[in-house]
This record gives sequence, structure tokens and C-alpha cells, in this order.
Amino acid sequence: MIFYFSATGNSWGEDCTECLACLHLCPVQAIQYGKGTESKGRYKNPNVSIDEMKINK
Repeated sequence: MIFYFSATGNSWGEDCTECLACLHLCPVQAIQYGKGTESKGRYKNPNVSIDEMKINK
């Protein structure tokens, strides 16, 4: 898992490459990157499917 949710706060794991796909693909905009993304829109590349972005371990 790359992004961790917890009661005390959320964090990126050590495998995170900071692509911010989790931020842009979250359907309820629950993931923020500091205060700078709270009022920003989200972008999904129409040429890349969500299945292509999944990491298989």
C-alpha cells in the first residue's frame, strides 16, 4: 500500500513516487497535498486507465 489512512493522520508510504495519482483519482477529494490542493480541481489523464496505474506485488 502506498497511501495510509489512520485516525491520527494520513501519510504516503516508502514506495510512494509522488505521482499524486491517488490525489487526482480520489472520488471524494479526501486526499490533499498540503493546503494548496484544497480548492484546486482534479485531473485524470484520459489516455491512462486506473487498471494501468495499479501496482501488483
